[in-house]
Amino acid sequence: MKVIFTAQGETADTYIEGVVKKLRNVLTEVYVATSDLAEQQLVFSKGAQRISAMELYKDIKRSKKALEGESRRFRDQRQRGTWSDDQLEILREIYKDMLE
Repeated sequence: MKVIFTAQGETADTYIEGVVKKLRNVLTEVYVATSDLAEQQLVFSKGAQRISAMELYKDIKRSKKALEGESRRFRDQRQRGTWSDDQLEILREIYKDMLE
């Protein structure tokens, strides 16, 4: 994702249309997030994908939640090493037996 501030005297719509025209090719998929229906139709006609600002917001929230879950799983995995829950339970039992 890239946030652009246009130059003075240049509208966001003009900038978006120019970038879509410049970047759109077989290897590049351009997405434009806007709730402006006219702009959505225009960029779509130029070959870009379009999503509403609300869809972008929801996608970002979903991605953030997924990343937090992956990060938590990774952190938990690092803390306990590569041992499975069953293996850890067996080790706890062995440890308890050794203490007796």
